[in-house]
Amino acid sequence: MLRRTLPLVALGLLTPSIARAGDDLPSLVKEVHGQVKNLMDAYANYQQCLARGADPALCESLAIYCAIPGTGLIDSRAGMFSKLDLFQVFKLDCGDGECYQCCFTGDGCHTSFVGFPVINCNANYGPETRDVGITLITDPNAQPGDPCISTPQTCEHLSPCLGDPNALVDLRDELEQGLDHPLTMAGAAEQRLRYFGKDLYAAWRAYLNAFHTGIPPERDSVYTSFTTVAELDFFLTGRGCEGWRQHVAAVSPYDWSGEHFALYDGEGIYSPPASQLNGIAQLGLMRLVDALPNLAGRHAAVESTVWPDVDRDAYLGALAVDPDEAILQVASPIFLDLLKQNHKVSDYRLLAVPLAGEDASARFNGCLLGAPPKVFSEPGPQPGAITLTIDDPEAGGPYAADRPALVLWGDGTASRETIAVGQGAASFTHDYKLPGSYAVYAVVENTSGLRGVTSALVEVSQGAAEASAPHVFTEVRFVDAIAHVTVTSGNERKLSFEVSGRDVDTGEELLLGVGQERSVPFNVDAPLGTLVGHNPGARTIDRITLRPAWRDGFYGIGWGGHSLTLARLELRVPSTSSTDPVYVPVPLTTDNVRVYPVDGDAPVDVEYLTTTDDDRTLIWLHTSFVADRIEIDIPAGLLAESAPGPLADGAAPVFESHVEIRPGTFEPANTPSGETDGDSDGGSDGSDSTAGTGDTGDGATSDATAGTDSASGSGQDGDDGCGCAAGSGGALGLVLLPLLGFARRRRRTP
Repeated sequence: MLRRTLPLVALGLLTPSIARAGDDLPSLVKEVHGQVKNLMDAYANYQQCLARGADPALCESLAIYCAIPGTGLIDSRAGMFSKLDLFQVFKLDCGDGECYQCCFTGDGCHTSFVGFPVINCNANYGPETRDVGITLITDPNAQPGDPCISTPQTCEHLSPCLGDPNALVDLRDELEQGLDHPLTMAGAAEQRLRYFGKDLYAAWRAYLNAFHTGIPPERDSVYTSFTTVAELDFFLTGRGCEGWRQHVAAVSPYDWSGEHFALYDGEGIYSPPASQLNGIAQLGLMRLVDALPNLAGRHAAVESTVWPDVDRDAYLGALAVDPDEAILQVASPIFLDLLKQNHKVSDYRLLAVPLAGEDASARFNGCLLGAPPKVFSEPGPQPGAITLTIDDPEAGGPYAADRPALVLWGDGTASRETIAVGQGAASFTHDYKLPGSYAVYAVVENTSGLRGVTSALVEVSQGAAEASAPHVFTEVRFVDAIAHVTVTSGNERKLSFEVSGRDVDTGEELLLGVGQERSVPFNVDAPLGTLVGHNPGARTIDRITLRPAWRDGFYGIGWGGHSLTLARLELRVPSTSSTDPVYVPVPLTTDNVRVYPVDGDAPVDVEYLTTTDDDRTLIWLHTSFVADRIEIDIPAGLLAESAPGPLADGAAPVFESHVEIRPGTFEPANTPSGETDGDSDGGSDGSDSTAGTGDTGDGATSDATAGTDSASGSGQDGDDGCGCAAGSGGALGLVLLPLLGFARRRRRTP
């Protein structure tokens, strides 16, 4: 068989990968970000909604899909999303008369009355049986409320329903020759796209409900991109986009009480937590449908034909990299995670191939990428000093602003600095308690949120009485936590914990982590894994708070004997003297641990802290109260006592600069300003963009592939029809019809 090479316009995908770029950059530096007040408490508010006794249907409810507005939703927030018109494409189906669900069995498809679970999509039809989409509505005048029995139906507009693609070579040829077929008929591409979007939305809802930052007792086979709360937040707000910092600051705090987001209970009372989660879900969906360049066009082209193996392989052969890698070069791992689960595309990898004529602008998650700063360093003119040279391409642009910087001094301390816009050099000095050599890292972030990282060796000949910057931790872990609840009602409940920390300087309570939600059955210990909280801004935190959240708001009624046991509580202090942080255990005594009851302003005055027979710490076991929160003070001087010292002889790392070419992906910044740098925007292999950094110190799996045991599955919902206008024709058809004519060229020799 002869093949024509498909043209690629997105030249970035053709750039050779730089193998394992940035691997020598310490993981703790990759995780450091500046702080922007935005959506970081979204998940916590949702959990609190459940925990405080609100109706779960209210807390978990999201706006009906077709009610989600598109253009104008964030009209005062220009720049956050680049293609809001695309969102309109995914929201057209608003109860336009369809009644049947197609079920793919591996040999074809049949239909089932609409509803979930789809009654005929079961394993009795074969192991490949699954729902793939709503039956095509061929009546162009179908309106909401039309009787379904009069609507023609077919499953042939969905390529998975047609059976083995390798047996469909002739059909592919006939389609290329203009065969009139449901795959290419008017309206088919629109409907396929709508239900692709619905699946994406359902998976996003399930992702939010299952999101956590902990280490579960077992890996999850579905989600692989669980990371920090900040990473989820940066995905939603578009870190890396031109002008990101200004755009987020302009709309902070978000107002969730507007008509686009607000949710009310049965009595018409507005619910802030549920409305906030609704807003998070909608903004996240817009980010998802805009994440991959020309997603609508690519989906229409891919699903308008069939893909025998030889054609699929030739099509994917146009990529210079692995399809997953190609997607990660333009979109977040969160998008790839959810895309892989989508049943409304025959092979998600095909969407990685650009179409002819696509915009070649550098984008990530739909936004125009900003230009990262290059930062270079050298020891300062005096002991304990570092001098930075900053080459910031955004300094003279429309979004120019002061740059936040964070200096990790190598002794467990960190200082937060500001480098004025236009300032090309800056020096900072630090007093060390111990003399010696220290590896110092500086992270500078410009208005796009992209970062430049540099390092230098600082020599100190004489120690000071104390360090001049505060000692900080970048991660907190409640290692191997187990919950126990005596359930007298016999009903299984869901329990999770939230980890927060108090900023010493501002008094602000920062959400550090969200534990995995676990089932608590009748009188049985429930392993929670290791609860992990992150402090990516290296804030100075003096108190950690642990909050239990019970689904259904089941506080104490019919319950007793609540407890939490853990192996230890540890803080991870940043160290640049090795690849691992310093693990600092926190003592747990009545001097620094307090338990507050629900609806109580003072800590309980009964026994709440003890040790189990196997030397584990047990907190809060008394039937006279139910805990609202557990506060743990970090003893003064604890971090300083365990701070890392100077570098050992010959232990100095390689000192160089790195630049973040897109969120989570670093490459060496090889040359200072004014010299040629051919790799400044080259294509990294994307291996660092999964944010799967972290460390293992307790034998548990700690990378970002850790997931959840939630049985949320694909998170699909029933199509209850919301009575919006169908809007299935007109201008949209004019936009999509040319895409159906995408040249799928294939030639077959006799």
